[in-house]
Parts: sequence; C-alpha cells; structure tokens
Amino acid sequence: MSRYFLHLKQADQSVVEDTEGLDLPSLQAAQEEALQGIRDVVAADIKGGHEVTLEAIVIADNQGRQLATVPVRAALPKSLFQSLLENS
Repeated sequence: MSRYFLHLKQADQSVVEDTEGLDLPSLQAAQEEALQGIRDVVAADIKGGHEVTLEAIVIADNQGRQLATVPVRAALPKSLFQSLLENS
C-alpha cells in the first residue's frame, strides 16, 4: 500500500491540498478514488446551487510528486460536462 494525496485544483488554478492522503494499493486505485471524488464534489456543488469550480484532482505521492491529473471531464457524462461549459 502506498499513500496518495488527492489535491483539488480549482478553475482559478488555486489548489486545496489533501493533507491526510489515502492508503491505496495502486495509482489506478487512486485514479478511481479521484473520479468518485470529482463526482461527489460536483454533485454537492449542484445540489447546493453553487458554481462548479473544480477543474481536476491532482494525485501526488508522499514525496509531493505529482503522479497524475484527473480532469472533471473524465468523471462526468459528456452531455453534463458540455452543459457546465456552456453555463460558465
């Protein structure tokens, strides 16, 4: 198991850092967590009547190295992502 940190990259390029991380068996498992995390954040924003400002989740290791970036568009149905773009 390795520890992965899922940082939230916002549309304004600011980053909300994950300071706890998750112990996961692989980078692929971290990417799957990121996909679900994106869906959860976007759903909460929509339910709360807020703008969706999340752009991506950046996956880093415990040394701070960026291993992967999972964009919002990878986690959402194409039609929903297009609708978000048109309304921003």
